[in-house]
Amino acid sequence: MLDTIPQPRLDNPHQGTWRQPHSAPQPSSAFWVVAQTNPQAERWASTELARRGYRTYLPLLAVQRRDRATHRMMHTVMVPLFPGYLFVNLSPADPWSPVRNAPGVASLLMACGRPEQVRHGLVEALQAGDAARQSIAPPSTAWQPGAPCRLSHGPFGQYDAVVITPGRAICTVAVMMFGAMRQVDAPTEWLEAR
Repeated sequence: MLDTIPQPRLDNPHQGTWRQPHSAPQPSSAFWVVAQTNPQAERWASTELARRGYRTYLPLLAVQRRDRATHRMMHTVMVPLFPGYLFVNLSPADPWSPVRNAPGVASLLMACGRPEQVRHGLVEALQAGDAARQSIAPPSTAWQPGAPCRLSHGPFGQYDAVVITPGRAICTVAVMMFGAMRQVDAPTEWLEAR
């Protein structure tokens, strides 16, 4: 998780005047938005936004990869859960154009000319599953909150997802689609481990 402490940021980079970052936003007024990054630039964009004083969240997932040198040994690496996307926490007073123009950021997911807010509770549910995604768990028959999965059937087939609320027959999952983070109810048999 790349949740960072806000740093001072430039009011106008051309004038070189510094201003103090906003005080910590109140939970009721702060909201999360989705930033689409350039290919394989999620960590860079998150670091650059943090340097500008924005709080970011990049959900990661442990995966097994072959060692390029030996081609035999497997090692665990952390990769973005949603490749090409990260979350930025804003308050209504925060300017969002510096987020859109930060190095590594391709665009913000917009609605009606403003950054679209992620549904309340979805990012927090992703954050609650961080510990479960930091190691590779053995296959299990029961889904746990925060478990990475892929939808294998239906209209959302082949979308990467994260279990938000497990159930016997139906699981609620978070999916990045149609330019936003969406919450979808899917039959449990449509989920496969990632």
